[in-house]
Amino acid sequence: MRLGFVGAGAISRAVVVGLLDDEPDDIAVTLSPRGAAVAALLAERYPGRVAVAASNQAVLDATDVVVIAVVPGIVRKVLSELRFRPDHLVVSLVATVSADTIASIVAPATRVVRAIPLPSAADRASPTPVMPPDPVVKDIFDRTGVAIETTDAKAFDAMSAASGIMAGHFAAAGSVANWLAEQGLGRSQADSYVRLLLAGLAGTARSATGDFGELAKEHVTAGGLNEQFLAHLARHGVDATIRSGLDDLLARITRSASPLA
Repeated sequence: MRLGFVGAGAISRAVVVGLLDDEPDDIAVTLSPRGAAVAALLAERYPGRVAVAASNQAVLDATDVVVIAVVPGIVRKVLSELRFRPDHLVVSLVATVSADTIASIVAPATRVVRAIPLPSAADRASPTPVMPPDPVVKDIFDRTGVAIETTDAKAFDAMSAASGIMAGHFAAAGSVANWLAEQGLGRSQADSYVRLLLAGLAGTARSATGDFGELAKEHVTAGGLNEQFLAHLARHGVDATIRSGLDDLLARITRSASPLA
């Protein structure tokens, strides 16, 4: 597979690392000079398997699968300067731009797929929404975690919105660690405790067969600490706050999905 990236930022880096760390012999990666620092680091890390092209057009000329990983505000400018081939498979990581819009820019290429890999792709642990289903794109993102294929644009946008919880997740973890430090625990010890606590819960969630409501019940003992804290969150409307925040993210994504100017 000759895989090219137009845009070499954090997500491109995560996908490349996830793909190449197990040293596959069937993937060659070409990176654009955009994001030169990341591109240079990856080329040094994977000599002979990652090349940095002289231009974005050189990326297209050297590859069959082209991953678009630039910010929405410049996507039309960047792509309109390029000459795509009819046989190119274009994979857009631009979360707020529709496949139809991308397709209108990359013609004569017609095979356009959207995907939303997460930073955990570097550890081959990213759930990556993919729309529409495509065997090549599924293979790419199954290697960096699990590809979640859908034909439903609303479901795809909802998963995109849900990916917006990552910073909030770590901020909540930080609140717990800060509280522990305020109780006299050393800073590094507090951080370590919370990291291990969350890692254990993540492992439990990964292996569970029931839903998250069932998991919550399994971690509650009548009259226990978890029951008390869960009731505290309910009294303060945390569930409604989370849902409202996700609704706002989805509304932003829906508004932004209109054709680019």
